[in-house]
Amino acid sequence: MSSVADTFGVFEMPYIITSRDHMRRVRDELGESVFDAAARDRGYRILAYFENGFRHITNNTRPITVPEDLEGVKLRTPKGEWRVKMFKQYGANPTPMSFSDVFTALKTGVID
Repeated sequence: MSSVADTFGVFEMPYIITSRDHMRRVRDELGESVFDAAARDRGYRILAYFENGFRHITNNTRPITVPEDLEGVKLRTPKGEWRVKMFKQYGANPTPMSFSDVFTALKTGVID
């Protein structure tokens, strides 16, 4: 959703959310502003939201256990601006793309 409205970028910030309980508190604090950020004039109407779990990084190059392991890895990212910036800072080569393009990108070597 961060490609729809910058407000959703808070959910992409690295290491800002420390636990599921912390996520609930952030969600409660944001309240209706999250719903309003989707802006009905953009074609979205959020009915509810839920915690989607913590992200994992997968690739076919090497295990990723610390941020330094991302150096040079070609990753697919969602189109959110903050996620791309984060992975660039870690030394990865992020490529924003739709999930539907992942399998072709893996076959052609665009991403690892």
